[in-house]
Amino acid sequence: MQQSCRRHPQTRHSYKIFKTISGNEQYPGTNNIRERTISGNEMKDLTEFIEKTFLDSKGMPGSLFYILNGIKDEFGYIPENCIPDVADRLNLSKAEVYGFITFFKDLKTETPAVHKIKVCLSESCRASGVDELAMHIKNKLKIDFGQKTADGLYSLDYVYCFGNCAASPSAMINGKIYGRLTPDMFDDIFIALTGNQSKT
Repeated sequence: MQQSCRRHPQTRHSYKIFKTISGNEQYPGTNNIRERTISGNEMKDLTEFIEKTFLDSKGMPGSLFYILNGIKDEFGYIPENCIPDVADRLNLSKAEVYGFITFFKDLKTETPAVHKIKVCLSESCRASGVDELAMHIKNKLKIDFGQKTADGLYSLDYVYCFGNCAASPSAMINGKIYGRLTPDMFDDIFIALTGNQSKT
């Protein structure tokens, strides 16, 4: 049974549903929502966490981002069935919360992949051959930016700078930045990741 949610006493905010514009048709925004829900004890834990985070952020500017980012950090993603609760507490519509989620690439409503790969598409990396590297990674994983492999092992995203321009092209794999990355170097990393996965 869904728990009732209290309305936030602050004045209703008006959040626009933003459309991410990449500036390059080759790399369109890919924040499509693939909904995942949770139930049972997980839902109880989630509801309690939302309550705590809501109280912590009460009266704080940017409370919506604080709550959503907190859920993402705690659970690894934002379960779809928590969105009505968050919206109700902040006196927002579900569409406004969805719109906010799609604006930020790291806020996702699907469970995260085991291995997360992010490729830098900054001008420095583009000038250093990242387009070839990105295409190689896509072909290797058989997915595009913003997608996850069917087995849930790998996800692929892009960013516009890691602050590692002197070692372009760069990519981040499981939180570690690799500079001057070539397709062959990526293949070696991929083999190591695949080997480690087979042992788990």
